[in-house]
Amino acid sequence: FGGPHPSVCPKDVLNNVNTDIVVIGEGENIMAVLCSCVQDGGDLADVRGIGYKKGAQILFTEPEPHIENLDTIPFPARHLLSSRWYFAPPRIRGVWTKSLITVMASRGCPYRCIWCSSHTIFGRKVRFRSPENIIEEIRLSRKDFGVDSVYFVDDTFTVSPKWVDTICDMLIRSDLRGIKWACQARTNTITFPILKKMKLAGCVQLDFGVESGSQKVLDILKKDITIEQTKRAFAYAKELGLQAFASIIVGTPGETREDIMMTSII
Repeated sequence: FGGPHPSVCPKDVLNNVNTDIVVIGEGENIMAVLCSCVQDGGDLADVRGIGYKKGAQILFTEPEPHIENLDTIPFPARHLLSSRWYFAPPRIRGVWTKSLITVMASRGCPYRCIWCSSHTIFGRKVRFRSPENIIEEIRLSRKDFGVDSVYFVDDTFTVSPKWVDTICDMLIRSDLRGIKWACQARTNTITFPILKKMKLAGCVQLDFGVESGSQKVLDILKKDITIEQTKRAFAYAKELGLQAFASIIVGTPGETREDIMMTSII
């Protein structure tokens, strides 16, 4: 098993009788080494970044460092997937497209939201794929599978305006004009110029982590945004004709009915 829960609570997962091995953190390099080890009958102790069982013991190996150069990770082997199910629309909420892929263009998040597990996998330092590498993945997917839309699954696609600006410029200049795309963003990273550039490059929607309309609750969550930043980001999106989606959390410890009502009218 791998992913957020096994990375945060590997011993709990290994205590399940049906679990043999857990991968802790980013899985690409670990899984490649692990599969070779199992296939060749090697010693699991030599595989970094895992927990495993040895008789009645639960053992852990040295952690595997994050992948610093994300461009070294091969593109997903999409030819192994059923296009009927895996590229089927709609994945951009409220936008119907013919065929869609998900792309992770960066990893890591510098923010400190208390409920989020992202940093347990990807860390607090943001690592970026090169814009050229991202564009090439989209281009190949369009050529091979006829995709006409992309959803960027980065925790915060807009964390670096300069990087986003470069990606947008490349999309505008490329033969990918007409590709629709959406992403996740934080309202405190949004400016009118960057949203305008994103729209010109094909962006049709942003999914904002709003969480609450109560500043008290936002502070409890250590969201590090303000209500005014959220209102401003949505106003910019509306002015530009971009769809804006708000993700909301209800039930934060200390949240009252009045706080929930503040969210409903934001």
